[in-house]
Amino acid sequence: MLCPEAKLVDEFLTGSFVGEVKALLNNTVLTTTVKAMTDGLIYKISKDDFLNFLSKNPGLLVSFSENKYII
Repeated sequence: MLCPEAKLVDEFLTGSFVGEVKALLNNTVLTTTVKAMTDGLIYKISKDDFLNFLSKNPGLLVSFSENKYII
């Protein structure tokens, strides 16, 4: 159940990427909360590893930085 001030923005399918790349790049506070409604598996990537990956894949950096989340 969502808290009263929460707003459901979207539902994600298996394999979705959820994250705030702009917040990572700009060292700002994260503003998104994700809540699982069913059992699932989450993979966490360290900030340094993710930024290293993006530096080697500039096309993804552009795509990710223009979106709050990618489905």
